[in-house]
Amino acid sequence: MIKIHVNPASTPALSVMFAANACGIEHEVMMVDLGAQAHRTPEYLKINPVGKVPALSDGDFHLFESGAILRYLARKSKSELYPVEYQARARVDQWVDYVAHHVRSPFSRVHFNRMFAKMFGEQPDEASIALGLKFLSVSLPIVDAQIAKQGYVASEQMSLADIALLATLDPCEILGIDLRAYTALSQWRDTLRGKAFYTDVHAHYGQDMGLG
Repeated sequence: MIKIHVNPASTPALSVMFAANACGIEHEVMMVDLGAQAHRTPEYLKINPVGKVPALSDGDFHLFESGAILRYLARKSKSELYPVEYQARARVDQWVDYVAHHVRSPFSRVHFNRMFAKMFGEQPDEASIALGLKFLSVSLPIVDAQIAKQGYVASEQMSLADIALLATLDPCEILGIDLRAYTALSQWRDTLRGKAFYTDVHAHYGQDMGLG
C-alpha cells in the first residue's frame, strides 16, 4: 500500500493528503512529528533525503516534492484530476507550477512569519510579510479571473491545480489573509472545503494543532 509521509502544518503535505483522497487511491497516512525532529532521523532521510514533508513510499520506491507526488498519485489511480490528453495535461501542469511559484512561494513568507517564526525563536520579518502580500495581490487576481471564467483553475473540471491551490490557501483565516475581494476564488474555496476529500483530512487548517 502507498504510504504518504505528512504533517498537517505543511501546506504541500496537505495537497498530497487531499489528492490521495480525491484520487480514491488506497493509502496509509504516516504522520511525521516535525517538533520531535522525526524528519531528520536516519530512517526518514532514507525516504526523503531533503528531510522535509511530504514524501511518498510505494514499496521500495520513494518520492518527494509535492508536485511530483500529486502527479504520481493521479497517474497511478488513472484519475481525471490529471487528464490523459496532452494539451489538457499541459494546462494542468502550467497551473500547478503557477501555484507553486506565484502563490505558494509568497504565501509562505506570510505563513512562516505570522505562524512559525516565534516557534523557532525568531522575530517575524514584517518586510517579508509585506513583500509576500504584495506578490499575492498580483497573483491572486489572476487565479480569481481563471475561476470566474471556467469554474476551476486549469479548465472547466477540477484538477490537480485546484488541489494545489486549495492546500496553499488553507491557512488564510489563521494568518489574517482576507480573500473576500476575490469573489470567484472565495466561492470556489468554500465549495471545495465542503467536499469529502477535504473534510476527511480536517474541518479547517490548524484543527490538528488546536487552532481556530
